[in-house]
Amino acid sequence: LVKETVVVKEIVKETVIVEGKPKEVTKVVEKVVEVEKVVTATPAPEVPKLITYVESAGFGVPQYSETIAPIAKELSKKMQSEGVNIEFRVLVLDDPRTKYPLLYASGVEFTFAFDAQWYNMLSLRDQGYFRPLEGLLPQFPHIVEAIGQDVIDYNFMGDHLYGLPTGFYLGGTSGVVYRLDLIEKYGMDKPTCLDDLEEFFKEVKKNEPEMIAFGADKVFNAFYDSGRWHWYTRKTHPYSRGGEAAGVT
Repeated sequence: LVKETVVVKEIVKETVIVEGKPKEVTKVVEKVVEVEKVVTATPAPEVPKLITYVESAGFGVPQYSETIAPIAKELSKKMQSEGVNIEFRVLVLDDPRTKYPLLYASGVEFTFAFDAQWYNMLSLRDQGYFRPLEGLLPQFPHIVEAIGQDVIDYNFMGDHLYGLPTGFYLGGTSGVVYRLDLIEKYGMDKPTCLDDLEEFFKEVKKNEPEMIAFGADKVFNAFYDSGRWHWYTRKTHPYSRGGEAAGVT
């Protein structure tokens, strides 16, 4: 309740003497009165929950803030329009191998990141930086359904689950992305081997000389992951960007 002073008008009747005779008349008078008002406050809009993903992998297709930020913004808009009030951000590191572990030591707040046993996961776990996730899974049964309980069980490290397995890298690094519309345009069959792919490249080069018709990282992991080891030898670790390929013709 809020009290405030207002001026109100009121019609009153009174008796006056006119020519020696009483007469009833009405008049308008103003009064200053104190009133109470019920004020209903408009609730402030709920601030979106900030979710920050650290692009910590440091391998595969290079990522840049200027290309990822607009995508994260649109994802946030879509989720908020569907009732999920979160703001999604991506933190891109210029030197993930070095700077990613430093985020934990410096206390920078973020939600999740990519990691693996062959990356920084074991050392960060031993330093107590990871939160076990197994106690949260009953709250999100759709995660178990989507990934599979057997796959989740396989990812336990001792008695605890410190992360969820990612499947998207498997599709990105062990296959080739090509233009299906060009396959159809030139009346070709979908490539099922490297020879088919080479014929597709020749056709595109002949008809679309300015076009890049497929996507893969610079070491062509489709061949590395599926081929025999003696066919293909890296001078450095296969995920090192600085390494060069050897033995490929």
